Amino acid sequence: MNSAENVYQDIAEQVRIPINMLPIPKARSLLEFRVALHTQDDLPGILTDPQEIWECEWCPSRAKCEELHGGPVGKAALEKEEAAKTA
Repeated sequence: MNSAENVYQDIAEQVRIPINMLPIPKARSLLEFRVALHTQDDLPGILTDPQEIWECEWCPSRAKCEELHGGPVGKAALEKEEAAKTA
């Protein structure tokens, strides 16, 4: 598949936006690069703040992130950390 489109709809209109698809190797490379940014030790607060990391629960890349990180990420990682502290 070389192309796709996103359809934006609201009450007034419908707009079709063409999307050029990346070849699978390039898409995989981009995904791995982005996940690596999110699993480094010195993450910005928005990615480590307990009030903000709920997004991990909904992230389509979560499994890859957990694979690269070597364990749970997001809220699950915080829960595991807290359990280890109280054990």
